Amino acid sequence: MTQPPQYPGPSDPDEPTPSGPPPGSPPPHPYGQAPYGTNPSAPTPPSYPQVPYGEAPAGPPPYNQNPYGQAPHGQAPYGTPFPGGPRQESAPQGMAISSLVLAFFGCLILPAIISIVLAVIVLRRGRDGRNHGKGLALGAIAVSAVSVLATLAFGALIAFTIAVSEDVNDLTTGDCFNAPGLADDDEEFTSIDTVPCDDPHDAEVLGTVELSADQAAQYSGSALAGNAWCGEATGFWTPADDSGLALMRLTDDAEPDAGDTLACVVYDEDGDKLSGPLR
Repeated sequence: MTQPPQYPGPSDPDEPTPSGPPPGSPPPHPYGQAPYGTNPSAPTPPSYPQVPYGEAPAGPPPYNQNPYGQAPHGQAPYGTPFPGGPRQESAPQGMAISSLVLAFFGCLILPAIISIVLAVIVLRRGRDGRNHGKGLALGAIAVSAVSVLATLAFGALIAFTIAVSEDVNDLTTGDCFNAPGLADDDEEFTSIDTVPCDDPHDAEVLGTVELSADQAAQYSGSALAGNAWCGEATGFWTPADDSGLALMRLTDDAEPDAGDTLACVVYDEDGDKLSGPLR
């Protein structure tokens, strides 16, 4: 016959059975039983204080962390950019150098145009993230622009000077003018400036002759060819004695062409200014 299992009981039938958990056992679950999947006899894990998000917990720093919040010597903290911005890989800069060299010859216009084209190519190549000479290219553009503008301004000044300047062919009878070097018997004059005859002036036109083709050929071949023509144009005017005045024949060129003007002018041989009209 099978005997039912025997369970140990109190040694004394009259001693009450303890109702609480044995000493050293974990505290009971709030609802009277351990959570599902846990071992009631396992020790309770230690609890840690909760810290608000973004604040460092109290106590010693974690392992392998600098207690002063600084990066190791010689290293930048992670995520910190390099001083002066990210490093840029260099590339060959021969084209940029050539552009800058050509920019200094911008007064010839064509080198300046080539310099600007090369500089633009260098700047476009810089889109690959490498430095192809951006600073040199920008400098070449600036120098070329200044050179071209200076050349154009100088050319415009010369053109304006030529446009407003006068020559012998612009003179007419009765004009008074200033001509530097007139008293030095220069054959050609670079500038003639007509002024009122009441103002001090270098010479006065007493008569003019429009040269024919035959007269122009004679004038070029003989130093005395124009004397008779100026005598007729001025009414054979002669200076007074001891006046210091003299008659001079002027043309725009030492070998005039047909249609050029022969001006018969009076001037002071000592280079002094005339103070008023002679007629």
